[in-house]
Amino acid sequence: MKKVKNGNWILVMSMLVILTGCNDEIQPEQDKSIIPGIKTGITSEELFKVMGDDYDNSVTDDFYKNTIEYDYYVDAGEAFDIDIEGYMFFEFDLQTEILITFGYHLGQSGSFDAPVYPYSEEELKIAYDTIKGTLSEWYGDGNQSNENAEYGVKEEYAWQIEEDQIWAVYGVNLWAMDEPAAYESGLNEIVVSCSSRF
Repeated sequence: MKKVKNGNWILVMSMLVILTGCNDEIQPEQDKSIIPGIKTGITSEELFKVMGDDYDNSVTDDFYKNTIEYDYYVDAGEAFDIDIEGYMFFEFDLQTEILITFGYHLGQSGSFDAPVYPYSEEELKIAYDTIKGTLSEWYGDGNQSNENAEYGVKEEYAWQIEEDQIWAVYGVNLWAMDEPAAYESGLNEIVVSCSSRF
């Protein structure tokens, strides 16, 4: 075995420090899922191993979408470090029992039976810009769309990631045909989702 000369040894050690960040092992790349540890195609059992099975709400739609959704409350600061509360959702196909869509509805407070949407358009915009910035760092420039502008959407972007699509939108009184009786009764929120395209 050849001896490494002092100058070469210092160079080798310097490179190891740079590559490992002064740790014994190289750090794994950050999980760039919108919800760490989650990806489309997993089963509910795999979801519950990560999130726990004490979800706050579930909805079965066996008529229109043929899905079951599990929802978990999110406190302000828990999603993308933004100061807006809401909930995470995980939607499973009832036939295949695999996760087809997951993400966040951010802006809702109160219960699932009596939700309110108290955040102003300005607060939603600031939070949305933070989320969009993070997603653009992870996935590059997204594709902007205006096709839902007539339904209260203020801004909408999508990113194609292998078999999935990341979608991010925010708006005031989303998807409604009429103005609500009070601002807080309209869907004033940010939606960020990851959906299987196949």
